[in-house]
Amino acid sequence: MDWQQILFAANPNLKLENASRVSDLSAYSLCFLCVGLPESKDYASYVLESLKVIENTVIKLKDKGFCGYLIIVSNPNDAATTYISKMYKDAFKSIIGTSTNLDSFRLAYILNESSVIFDYAVVGKHGRLCVPLVTTLSKQEQEKLEKMGEQIVSLKTHSDIGIAFSCFNIYESINEGKEFIGAIYDEKYDCAFGWLLAAKGGEITKLNLSISDRKFENLIKGIINIKNDVESYIKFKKHAITD
Repeated sequence: MDWQQILFAANPNLKLENASRVSDLSAYSLCFLCVGLPESKDYASYVLESLKVIENTVIKLKDKGFCGYLIIVSNPNDAATTYISKMYKDAFKSIIGTSTNLDSFRLAYILNESSVIFDYAVVGKHGRLCVPLVTTLSKQEQEKLEKMGEQIVSLKTHSDIGIAFSCFNIYESINEGKEFIGAIYDEKYDCAFGWLLAAKGGEITKLNLSISDRKFENLIKGIINIKNDVESYIKFKKHAITD
């Protein structure tokens, strides 16, 4: 089932277009950026080539007049959200990464939790270094959370439905002024990473949350990892220009 069918089922009034087939994007309010490359064993090369494809696509969107909410779905998600936010922040109304949104819903599934989003919020870096904010997990539960995405890839399947649901959750939250999990660039850390966000009056802000010392340490590990990926790409670009 493709994205259009999933999102139509969730909201029949939501008009979804393929940006590559539209010459003028100035009238569109929100764009899901989904381009990217399959993950490979050579992670360093994967990061560089993926960020190159993502940046080239952002430039094309900008050239076509798009200036609304840019929702980055592509991986490496937090690195892409960080880099694009640093380089193109003035081109769009807001730049948001899906980040740990899907990790949070996966945790809700593990815990059989469906009440308050804060109860199963996952922050930090999407994937292996994600940090459950409130809940103390057993070692088995933590491993299950971290490996869920990898298991989908190893089975040679994909999580389009989960990703589409996360995208709809972010779209709906922005549209209705609700809280949601996502990533926006934080100048304090010079990085974008998953956090609890609030959409109010069209503005996206990070909520103030308390976090234990141990979980803060894990959060910083993820941030360092994200920033290293971004710095690698910046050096890669400078080297390419020099050559």
